[in-house]
Amino acid sequence: MSASVSKAEIRREFLIKREGMEREEVHIKSRAIFENLINCKVYQQSSGLFTYVSFGNEPDTYAVIRLALDAGKKVYVPCWSRGCGMKAVRIEDIKELAPKGSMGIPQPVYHEDKEASAGDIDLIIAPGLAFDRSLNRIGFGAGYYDGYLKSAEGFKLALCYEWQVVSRLETESHDVPMDALVTEKRIYSADSRLRRADGEDNCRGIQEQEDRGARGGRYTPHT
Repeated sequence: MSASVSKAEIRREFLIKREGMEREEVHIKSRAIFENLINCKVYQQSSGLFTYVSFGNEPDTYAVIRLALDAGKKVYVPCWSRGCGMKAVRIEDIKELAPKGSMGIPQPVYHEDKEASAGDIDLIIAPGLAFDRSLNRIGFGAGYYDGYLKSAEGFKLALCYEWQVVSRLETESHDVPMDALVTEKRIYSADSRLRRADGEDNCRGIQEQEDRGARGGRYTPHT
């Protein structure tokens, strides 16, 4: 995008476009993103993952959370506490997510003994509003994820719609790039762990997934 376009303008434009998506479009594209993610080695080989809890028209992460819990992975989600910023807190049941957290987003009740320690998390799934092909990310502007990502260990991956990926974004020193982007059409990354576990280099698009019966598979949309 043009260097003359500010981050505030990008956030406003992309948020309006995202919130204008129909729910059916969100479900179809989220299903494709889900399938592309779970068929990658970096997900399959992870033992502990931290993921955002989807809200509004963000790519749905509830199916990822359910699948990871069922597979016996350790699952951590964001928990905001007054004066302490964002913490990664473990959940063992999706029902632990209260309907509305302090940021208006579902989150668990904070318990210090459930907070992630060094080495617990090897895969981080982050949200964002805009991305570029160099894996740069623009978030919501509060800085919570940039602060967390800067010091976090683990493979940093973002889920997004293909239209959220542009050729180039202007970045600042505090911005933290991703190791990969997963969209409904493809994965952006040079890391071999983002190849499909069956050895294929390309992700399956929406139509191919529907042809293969993905509509009746493991993905159940969150409503």
